[in-house]
Amino acid sequence: MLGGHRALRPDNARAAAAVGTAGRFHGTDILWVEEDRLIEYWLHAESLALMAQLQVGVG
Repeated sequence: MLGGHRALRPDNARAAAAVGTAGRFHGTDILWVEEDRLIEYWLHAESLALMAQLQVGVG
């Protein structure tokens, strides 16, 4: 478990899409850099769209 949630692994993903199915999603990475050092990193990924394409939870 990661942060109280089950990690998404092949044995618990429950995707109905065939192995090798291509998917596409969009996201944004925001980096805060000061004096050549990474201070913080934020990300946003459109995970719901990708899960729909892979048919996660279907069936």
